[in-house]
Amino acid sequence: MTLSEEDREIPATDYLLEIETEPGPFGTHYDFFRITNKSGHTWKNIHFIAETLPGP
Repeated sequence: MTLSEEDREIPATDYLLEIETEPGPFGTHYDFFRITNKSGHTWKNIHFIAETLPGP
């Protein structure tokens, strides 16, 4: 997962990433995630890139 604001990558220390570990409504793991801003900075325009890895 990569977060960026106005073309600058946000350091991983500035947020908390929570990923669901149980099968969700679509029957697979990782149906949702939550990002919590820990930086105290007001994010105005966030973009994220998430990549999934192949399963076993």
